[in-house]
Amino acid sequence: MQYDKNEFTVPAGEITVTIKNVGTLPAEAMSHDVVILKPGSEVKDFGMKAVELGGIENIDGEMKDAIIGYTEMAGPGEEKTSTFNLTEPGVYPFFCSFPGHFGVMQGTITVE
Repeated sequence: MQYDKNEFTVPAGEITVTIKNVGTLPAEAMSHDVVILKPGSEVKDFGMKAVELGGIENIDGEMKDAIIGYTEMAGPGEEKTSTFNLTEPGVYPFFCSFPGHFGVMQGTITVE
């Protein structure tokens, strides 16, 4: 239960993120996604809120404004890809929003 990379440095602009779930456990037990947040956001706050509300897509209000975007959940053997626009330099945290995963499945994207 980990990303193969947890730190990236990229130039400002459009980036494409692909998550591939290489696990074999059922999707209900072990799916993964990638959620990218604005710089300064606390992964723990978003991870807990996603669990409370039943998914990252249910977060609203000010917290929703801090979400740059996310991939769909990838079940075992699945691959999901999304493209995001990171135009401002900074350190963007990312994490997996599947319940309980954000504690170990997180990292940063540094935009130069």
